Amino acid sequence: MVSVLLPWVIMTRSSALRKNMVALACLLFMQPMAVLGQTVEAVGPFQPASIDNVSVEKLESLLQTTEIVQSFKPLFDYLNMAFAEVRNVDKTFNANNPTSPSQIKSLQTDQIVYLLYHFPEMVPLLKEYWSHVTVQNIDQPETQSYRREMREKFKTLLKASKVTRDVLTLDQPTEPLLIRAENGRPAFTHVATYINHPRLSDPDNPKSLIVRGDDLRALVVNFIDGAKSSIMLNVYEFDLVTVAQALLRAKARGVDVIVGIDKNTLENGPNNKKVYEMLKAGSDGHFKVVAVNPVGINHQKIIVRDAGTDQGQALYSSGNFTQSCIGPEGDLVDVPQAKRPAFSRPNPNHAIIVDSPLMALITKYELRKTLVKQLRGRQYPTSGSFVFLGPADQPSLKKNFAMIAFSPNGGMGDMNRDVLRRVILSSRGPIWDMAFAFSSTEVI
Repeated sequence: MVSVLLPWVIMTRSSALRKNMVALACLLFMQPMAVLGQTVEAVGPFQPASIDNVSVEKLESLLQTTEIVQSFKPLFDYLNMAFAEVRNVDKTFNANNPTSPSQIKSLQTDQIVYLLYHFPEMVPLLKEYWSHVTVQNIDQPETQSYRREMREKFKTLLKASKVTRDVLTLDQPTEPLLIRAENGRPAFTHVATYINHPRLSDPDNPKSLIVRGDDLRALVVNFIDGAKSSIMLNVYEFDLVTVAQALLRAKARGVDVIVGIDKNTLENGPNNKKVYEMLKAGSDGHFKVVAVNPVGINHQKIIVRDAGTDQGQALYSSGNFTQSCIGPEGDLVDVPQAKRPAFSRPNPNHAIIVDSPLMALITKYELRKTLVKQLRGRQYPTSGSFVFLGPADQPSLKKNFAMIAFSPNGGMGDMNRDVLRRVILSSRGPIWDMAFAFSSTEVI
């Protein structure tokens, strides 16, 4: 059985899942997506390659090197060229998918992580390459000769390795990379879902008890207040002073903080600008505020705390950090409570907190593309997708799993086409779909 968490929800008839699977976030600008179910095989078409016994420190090292490779164009171009001759995308799969083999031009983030893990002898060659080749000298004859020599070294290593075959598995659009935590432990231990509007305790029983909506503003503040070493936050709109104050408290505790807000909302929303200026006034070497300048809109609503430690967690929200989205009083917050009408509520929104140091790291390095590298539009590399095994259900002992991918350029570059469409086509049960906006012809 499969459920998809996005601005819409795809579910089976399982009432247990329907109580907990909620909209994750809008998928317009670098938003994450998660697919949840039982056992990797239950997803149907997904056949993931894997990296095993992965510690937080090991994954951080892999992601750091991957970031360097994808950020340094001469090195990334070289790596793609070195692998071009051994890549052989499955044309049978692509015959049933809008993606054609000719569209697959570069290694994905998940593929590079896989290669670095299973092919450690490649790392010294990459480090040697980026110490010798620069944008300034790349066209010089001696550099060209060096590049040809390094390419032959790579080809020799590839011929002696089974990695080549496994990379071809990941060449299939949307095949995720399975990351197994060290010592057989679950890669995530807890997923908590919070919904800010009243709801049925049993969605299959219209006469069941009504559950009070959650206070998402308090949830966000408490999440920030719990950070011990670092916070990364990126959001479209941000006008909640209480959340800004929590970030400044984190700074006072010695927590490293970086915050991103869509710059267009600063120009059009005076309350957003007020919060931005409040945070900007506190900026220093350990507290950074970025006015994100997207090609479209920076529609992400994510906080990651303590990434790179064993306490790493991520909060994924469908609502902006604004009064109208997550303030429990709604837009009539200035009306005294005694006079405030009962219908004054925030927009329907949801948030998910995932206890997973590994998923927090993956999310951190996606946030770095926007907040640190400040990439825009097509500058985002194709990132693929990742799947993680969680705790086993009782009494079946089947392991739950979560799959996460990011746009822009998640999967093979189109989340609707490469991930959602494939999940829907593989479904053998009812599909529940809830969306703020719906225009994808691939999903339709």
